[in-house]
Amino acid sequence: MKKPNYTFGDVALEILSKMKKEHINSNQIKKEFDNIARQKKYIKGCPRSTFYYVVAKGYLKGFSGFKLTDKQEKSNNSICVDLALDYVQRNDVTNIAPSTLWKYLELKSTSSRNKDGAIQHNNQMDVILALFRANALDLN
Repeated sequence: MKKPNYTFGDVALEILSKMKKEHINSNQIKKEFDNIARQKKYIKGCPRSTFYYVVAKGYLKGFSGFKLTDKQEKSNNSICVDLALDYVQRNDVTNIAPSTLWKYLELKSTSSRNKDGAIQHNNQMDVILALFRANALDLN
């Protein structure tokens, strides 16, 4: 059976819609993201952490940020999100694929490498691009 064309970006947009309708506090964001992802049979920590970081940093229009721990601030995921947000803000990403955006970032994170040593896209860019294309990010 062919997998539906549903991405972690779609999960991010769905949780964003839910956040606008309901009061979801910072402690519930990851749980709600997982609940939606689980319904679609998508379970991964990196896209969830990407969405959480975007919300925490106040990059989501209409939502104020919240404090992250030092460990969260300095994680590989937060570094890749900051680089991606900077890139999408300065470049036309209308038709760019998540894996292409990942390659443009030229990340040096060893934790994101596959067994051959190549940097692998782990669905974080799906979240960034979906939010950017939905005009949901406040990057100023």
